Amino acid sequence: MTRSTRHEDGSASLEGALACVGLVVFLGVVAATGRYAAVNAAIDNATYAAARAASIARTPGQARSDADTAVRTALDKSRVDCKSRSVDINTAAFAVEPGTPSTITVQVSCDVNVGDIAFVPAGSKTFISRASSSLDTYRER
Repeated sequence: MTRSTRHEDGSASLEGALACVGLVVFLGVVAATGRYAAVNAAIDNATYAAARAASIARTPGQARSDADTAVRTALDKSRVDCKSRSVDINTAAFAVEPGTPSTITVQVSCDVNVGDIAFVPAGSKTFISRASSSLDTYRER
């Protein structure tokens, strides 16, 4: 029998510690990816709600107000904190004569702190979402 001249005392502990670090990093990436997807979905949902709210309004001014309220409410319910937010609405459909199909288009832009998404305390990410909703073709405008 030959004896190994290498000393491997403590190598299992070192391997275990490195494996734990790798596991923690992997779980952090998974959590950040999930949070990113959740924020993106919340902003998409807010945009669809805004388009729907704008499409049932009677005037362009009311459409803008209703869309902004819908975005604010949906993002508050989803606990998405926008550093800055913009809601752009194309209300040209209100000028179309009744009987002609037309749609309202809404674009929502939301700047979110990266720390709220990826547990890193610096920077921001801008999410942009667009949605459209049809106006009732035969209603009074």
